[in-house]
Amino acid sequence: HGNAVPVRLCYNARIMNALLGLPVDILAVIVLVAALMAYNYTLGKHRATTLLVALYVAGALYMFMPVTDFAHEVIPLNAPLLPLVMFGVLFAVTYFVLARNAFFEPYLIPCGWELGMFSALHAALIIAILVSIEPSSATAAFSPNFSRFFLDPIVRSVIVAVPVVVLGFFRGRA
Repeated sequence: HGNAVPVRLCYNARIMNALLGLPVDILAVIVLVAALMAYNYTLGKHRATTLLVALYVAGALYMFMPVTDFAHEVIPLNAPLLPLVMFGVLFAVTYFVLARNAFFEPYLIPCGWELGMFSALHAALIIAILVSIEPSSATAAFSPNFSRFFLDPIVRSVIVAVPVVVLGFFRGRA
């Protein structure tokens, strides 16, 4: 019974791959980009910069918090899921604090195609952070295209740096 869940997930992944012709990890990237575009173009237009800064702050907090070393002893979650949950909680708290503060609102509000670009940058940054905090045993099953793009340290460094560069070029409109 201990292997029932991974076998079921593997079976579901094969079904998804057969139906759509895409690996599950690539499909997850597409869904994440679409969800972020829907959010940024509707509710989150004024929060795009806040979302980006919250991602960076939550990623930094996760990397430097000593609780991540012994959290698996306190929180009863399996090893690949625990870092994702911890990052998600840190991100939610950070985003809530920054959004309530409204510190970034008068400075950068992207419009039009900039929102689409920010959505893609948000998705790439989220995936780069999540892949970097996952154990290597969890990332070994990713598809070759996903691995080339998100597991290569140089490409991942570029993915993490590009949103900051983009913030320097775009001022948006208030």
